[in-house]
Amino acid sequence: MPGDVTESAQEAHERFPNKRIIVHYMQPHTPYLGEKGHEMREKLPREHRGWHKYNGLQRDEIGPYQGDKEALLDGMSVWDEVKEGHITHSELREAYRENFDILSEYASELIDSISGRVVITADHGELLGDRVFPFRKPQYSHPYYVKSLDLCQVPWFVTERGERRSIETDPPIGKEGIDDSMFDESEIVKQRLREFGYLQ
Repeated sequence: MPGDVTESAQEAHERFPNKRIIVHYMQPHTPYLGEKGHEMREKLPREHRGWHKYNGLQRDEIGPYQGDKEALLDGMSVWDEVKEGHITHSELREAYRENFDILSEYASELIDSISGRVVITADHGELLGDRVFPFRKPQYSHPYYVKSLDLCQVPWFVTERGERRSIETDPPIGKEGIDDSMFDESEIVKQRLREFGYLQ
């Protein structure tokens, strides 16, 4: 949730005042957190799932998810719901704008609490029923096989507040400096750290 991300980023900034910090909010990407997003979920004819099937994952690559993997893949995504007419294009866009507004509040709070230079950007854009040549049907999300300016051209906004911090370099701490006590005890966190090579 954006509030949790903001709080963690503020804590990291306080703990490491002379380091650059990269903060990645999920919003305005789904799931939609605002009132319109809640209304959309309430009116769907079946359980709303299926995020993975539009993000390039195969059935054996879902990872540590412990639930019903078949149901996860076979569920309905928000894009399916728009294609089937359960959600309108205007509802989808309104929910997206709400997510952006929610994100903006938290991002502004974070910027106000950090001195120096802050860069705001995104990892990609998102299609919300846009028509992209050569495809005749409307396109949604950020499909891998579609290239368009709406997906690939991202914002780059720089703001400066107060005195610019002095950034210091240190040698990396390496694997030996990381242990279980630094992280949540949940198995999914440990599994991800093992996959990145930080834990044995």
